[in-house]
Amino acid sequence: EREKRTKQINQNGLHGKPKGKRIEIKKTRIAPKNGAERKKFMSSVISANKTYHIMNARATTRRLNLYSSGSASNGMNVVLYTNDTSNEQKWYFDGDRLCPETNRNYCLDRYTASAYLDNADIWKASASDAAAQIVDVVKAGDYCNIRLRTKVNGEYYYLTAVGDADGTGSGKSTTSAGNVYWAPSLGSSSLVQKWMFTEVSGSSSGGGETGGSSDTYTINGVILPLSNCPINTYWTTDGKPSDIDGTTSKYFNGKQCAGFARYVYAQIWGSDTKGTQFDTEKATLFPVNGNDSDLSALPIGSRLVCTVRQSFDPNNDKFNKTRTNSHQMIILKKTSSAVMVYHANWDEHCKIEISEWSYTEFYNRFKKIKGASFIPPSAS
Repeated sequence: EREKRTKQINQNGLHGKPKGKRIEIKKTRIAPKNGAERKKFMSSVISANKTYHIMNARATTRRLNLYSSGSASNGMNVVLYTNDTSNEQKWYFDGDRLCPETNRNYCLDRYTASAYLDNADIWKASASDAAAQIVDVVKAGDYCNIRLRTKVNGEYYYLTAVGDADGTGSGKSTTSAGNVYWAPSLGSSSLVQKWMFTEVSGSSSGGGETGGSSDTYTINGVILPLSNCPINTYWTTDGKPSDIDGTTSKYFNGKQCAGFARYVYAQIWGSDTKGTQFDTEKATLFPVNGNDSDLSALPIGSRLVCTVRQSFDPNNDKFNKTRTNSHQMIILKKTSSAVMVYHANWDEHCKIEISEWSYTEFYNRFKKIKGASFIPPSAS
């Protein structure tokens, strides 16, 4: 059936498909239907029945993108493309397949005809095409691999990006800039096969704005806390508390609080430097008695960099230790009396937290907004 559809598309000249038969994979591994066995096959890194933005580890301002303008059909190319809010960059995971929100009847697919062999496209989801469509999302260090569940010629094939560029509808080769294709493992250090998943607003229930551990906040369509950075965990490579120097801290253009804030900001806005940077010469000194005037220019979603008051000890939440460094955080919420931030390493061991401080408490902790702060563009 799939071969017939391919031939028909070839005759019509749609989507640049080459003429010829689509090579069928004869050996198909079907996941067991019973719960215990099927669990072995299910992706455990992300949740089923949720929608995600998917970013390549090497191209942090671009996402996995269906090259389309609101429609879906067999053979449409899947590429990297500059972050936006379109459905073409939203992927619904049903537990087996990644489906574009443009049309969930289609899914990420491995093309098997000779001209564009192994290219990543979309195809209508079907049981007969399971070997080319069903994926597992598996942990790969700080990132994830997207891997076909069924091996190809005895090897697992992984979703692979070509460089850091915007792809096109016709650039379907393994060397086309911004294209995405399937390939055997290139090694654990290869960033082009590593991906980052960020849950999209509206794909799960939850909410509330009381600051509790189960509350979520949505900024520019991104749900916070991030699904891969829940509170009371650690921004470290081994998931354990780091030493005070951040030896095991994860890294994203910085480590400890800086790397975490930059990473979260990039997930929300597409880049850790998108928006307007504060002018260092105009960095604001906070009044000691506290009011919200100095935070009034910083909207929700800002990446705030502040100088910590010299004698504040975050471990004991009191003034008994000298500290002269800075602290970075993301503003989640502001009220007339308090500010809420999403941050890491306030405990000096890379713990991820959401903290709500009155403005007086905030000013008691920090004395200056630094020029490295960023005010984001308006949320879409």
